[in-house]
Amino acid sequence: MSILNRPSKGQPSVLVALAKTLWGSEDGSLPADQLISRAAPASLCDQKQARGTLNTWLKLGLFTQAKNGGIGFATDLAASEDFKPQTLLWLRNATREVAFRPKNNNPFWAVNHTPDNDEEDTGGFASDLSRGAAWLLAQSLDVRLVTYRQASGLATKQFGNFQLVLQNDTRWKPLVDWMVFLALGIKTPDETERSRPTDEPPTALILDPADAISDLLPRIFSDNSELPQGTFLDLLANILPVIDSGTYRQQVEKRMTAEWSGPAKGRLSPSLSRALLRLESVRRIKLEEKSDAGHGRSNAASSPIELCFGAKETKKVTHISFKKGSK
Repeated sequence: MSILNRPSKGQPSVLVALAKTLWGSEDGSLPADQLISRAAPASLCDQKQARGTLNTWLKLGLFTQAKNGGIGFATDLAASEDFKPQTLLWLRNATREVAFRPKNNNPFWAVNHTPDNDEEDTGGFASDLSRGAAWLLAQSLDVRLVTYRQASGLATKQFGNFQLVLQNDTRWKPLVDWMVFLALGIKTPDETERSRPTDEPPTALILDPADAISDLLPRIFSDNSELPQGTFLDLLANILPVIDSGTYRQQVEKRMTAEWSGPAKGRLSPSLSRALLRLESVRRIKLEEKSDAGHGRSNAASSPIELCFGAKETKKVTHISFKKGSK
């Protein structure tokens, strides 16, 4: 089973349809057949994707099935003090949390990297999404990927075998769609790849996890209004393991060759730098460099880290502050 296998496992819009159908039910639960028939009426569409999406996210743990057969959201996800239930923002965060759980990414690397391997027999049900997201967020800002051909070419240079992160051409567009749904990237029209003037321009993926990080700020800061940058980044990487220092990111970077150049020691990746700077620009967070920070072994977490936002432009940060309720 693979999240990115769209023909049988669905796409974000199908998951949203299932969620909205459950939210509209009397008690937030429906038998599987009723849920499928209401979310994807047979008279309007092929129900294969809806059924595949439901089964996939049941196995991953987003949904649960009661003894009486009723399907509902898992109880450990149903309540959150940060997000109102029955909203797309709640669904985005619940889906991202479930997808990145260790049990859904073990093994992280497919046993057999071939185009037809769906990883169904070996577990790692969300590994293809996590590998792809971690790889994309490790790229420099000048990388602009529109087509599978571009992405597979870059993956071949950086891994030697593009199938480590993109097993076939049918996985690329679902990877982009899930990156956008989980707030790890943004789609933008790309005129340079338009085939004919009358065609709709294809979309490029901008690598920017700012919205995902914004979602997580109340959880990261908890009762604190300010954190040393090291503490903040450790907490963030623990929740979002595809960003700098996250466990999935580290596993991907270990496989990458000399064709890929990561950030220098003491610097954040371009995608994470851009995200934090964007959050500061909308006053969601404040990035500060305190002159007396980082002195002494006990203050290692507040030693300066550099954010890169240009070829030679950097910003040093020792502390990050957040006011709960800020937008």
